[in-house]
Amino acid sequence: MFPSTFAIRHNSDPEKSLTINVEYNQLDPLLKTQGDRKGDVADPATGFSPFPGNSNILVIGMDAYAKTLRGEDQGVVVEFVNPKYKDDTRTDFKKPTRLECMMQDIPKLFQKEMGSDVNIGFTNFDRWFSFSPAKNSLESGIEAVQGGSNAPGTMSSAESDKYIQNQRKLKFAGVDLKVSEEADLAPIAGIPVTPGPRIILCPGFAISQEEIMNKIEGGRITERSSLVLEGEGLVVRNLDLPIFRMMGCMVAELRGQLGSGTSDGSTIGCRWDPHGNDARTGKIFCWTS
Repeated sequence: MFPSTFAIRHNSDPEKSLTINVEYNQLDPLLKTQGDRKGDVADPATGFSPFPGNSNILVIGMDAYAKTLRGEDQGVVVEFVNPKYKDDTRTDFKKPTRLECMMQDIPKLFQKEMGSDVNIGFTNFDRWFSFSPAKNSLESGIEAVQGGSNAPGTMSSAESDKYIQNQRKLKFAGVDLKVSEEADLAPIAGIPVTPGPRIILCPGFAISQEEIMNKIEGGRITERSSLVLEGEGLVVRNLDLPIFRMMGCMVAELRGQLGSGTSDGSTIGCRWDPHGNDARTGKIFCWTS
């Protein structure tokens, strides 16, 4: 469960209106006092809550942040407790309760220190691009899946989502590959994960869309394949993975000097200085089962 973002309007003093996250344990009680008083229920048309969850990724202007830290509250937000119970009897704790404070409450301090000069908003990204936590145990993840969730939040689901994110990135760059959809996922230890291809794009290879588009050209990757791309100087053209079948695992590591590392051709062959040992050397690791 994650906080939702609201624009809270102050009827008598518009300057006190505020865009802020509302924690999930506060959202349902709030909604039960407003409108139809049903609380946070799924939209029948989409099956999802009409109030989008927020992943608490904050981007803060340093001038405003510094002024707020030097203000009356010195950046200290209000503390609270949020007990997690085992069941609806609310008699036994699921885990030890702790004193907490919410970083997403800092807009309240910004407003207090900056008044009408405060500028707070939010941006929505698709979930596949922006959020897949590894925060739950395998047992909790299996319980979530059995309850109908498609976001169990385990190590394996987060790893799978990262592979799918990179599938989408390479597909956008023109690589011929199948992007896993929900119906394609296969259960491993009770958690639905992608059957492949398993793709890792290391930060040294590419981070931005522009970098990926400049470094990837054509090619084909089958569902049974795995691929790791690493290296600032690596450019991959027309990679065909795999070009052959074998039992076990085929691994290729290819190196090249910065600016000249290029994989080009219908096999996993490469054309560059194979003796380069610069720290920025390009590498490809690829295999098929």
